[in-house]
Amino acid sequence: MASFPKAYNLSKKELYDKILGDFKNGFDKEIDTDLYEAYGENLRKAVDSVLGNESYGDEYFDMLTLMRANLSRFAAYKAYHATQELKDISPKDIDKRGRLVLNKYNRWQATEYNTAVARARTAKQYHDFTSDPVSNELYPNIKWLPSRSATPREAHRVFWNRVWAKGDPFWNSNTPGSLWNCKCDWEETDEPVTNGNPTGNMSAKGLEGNPAKDGVIFTDECPYVKKGGKAVKDFWEPIEQHHNEYLKYLKDADYHDVDFNWNGGMKATHKDHNFDPKNGHYEKDVCDVGFNNGHSVIFTSEFSNIIYKKFTEGLWDNKKFEIAGCETATTNNVLRGLKHCASKRETDIAVIYYPKGGFDQEVFNKAVERYKGLEPKQDGQYLKFDKIICVENNEIVFETLCP
Repeated sequence: MASFPKAYNLSKKELYDKILGDFKNGFDKEIDTDLYEAYGENLRKAVDSVLGNESYGDEYFDMLTLMRANLSRFAAYKAYHATQELKDISPKDIDKRGRLVLNKYNRWQATEYNTAVARARTAKQYHDFTSDPVSNELYPNIKWLPSRSATPREAHRVFWNRVWAKGDPFWNSNTPGSLWNCKCDWEETDEPVTNGNPTGNMSAKGLEGNPAKDGVIFTDECPYVKKGGKAVKDFWEPIEQHHNEYLKYLKDADYHDVDFNWNGGMKATHKDHNFDPKNGHYEKDVCDVGFNNGHSVIFTSEFSNIIYKKFTEGLWDNKKFEIAGCETATTNNVLRGLKHCASKRETDIAVIYYPKGGFDQEVFNKAVERYKGLEPKQDGQYLKFDKIICVENNEIVFETLCP
């Protein structure tokens, strides 16, 4: 039976201890992101092991992209259910009972991993069976082969050694891998279609359909999804939105350094974006922090026929943002940074970056109060931002609405 990859196993105790420690201290979120990331990473490796680490334009890239998204969404639902079970345990019992909950979901993960491998393999085979015109002419049909399991289940037995045409609608709902831990197989053949073939759908709940056609490993009929809550939809929606943005920029030849991670982080840089020769690393540092914290950060074009046009850095979660560096975290420097961001009159989000650290809440508040005092002057020094974000030491240390 397949298990978590070695890297996961080596860190499992450390991960368990961190998760259980969080719940012992009163974890109050709907989804534990450590669980989401562990489940999702493991399942994505399952399909990667079959389809490889495809790049844009490669043969299986589109299929792999859909599968990775499907499995990450599935991981979010699974993490939600595990989180709810852990939240129901009293802090004094979390070490013992919580570990039992995590072990239970871990055992299920092994079956889910094996099934993801089987369905990815099925999808790759079906694609290969049907994408080559010469092969389609020589071998127009597909034969279902018996299970390799020592204890095969009965559901697929009626398909064994039967032959269907490659284009038969039967393959829309029945494929090897459509039962949990299914070990059936199939092959192209020039044998004639067999008479009296079954037409029913024998797939398990959550494993319906043909993953080669829709890239779906686990469907919405899966119990995790059927019994999921609104919290999962709210959690997954921005990740899905940023993933769709990633695919859009990936296909745009004007953008480079396009990347995405499954906490929702996405970044891209337009070829006509001009990084400051002296402090351009500020922009890249801030971009990486946003990316690692699940934000979409796009450095847009700075090309224009308008002389002296002032450009913002680009888009932060689809809102125009500007960065100001504070080498020393004094009130005057923070104020100067806010005024710099306001000088780009289209700025929605002001990012104050502390490259040498030193963020201080009281100093920041004083600077904001002084900045607010510029508003009545109406001389262009003040702009009401949607948000102010403070970054230091590779993390977002504070964010607030503009007063």
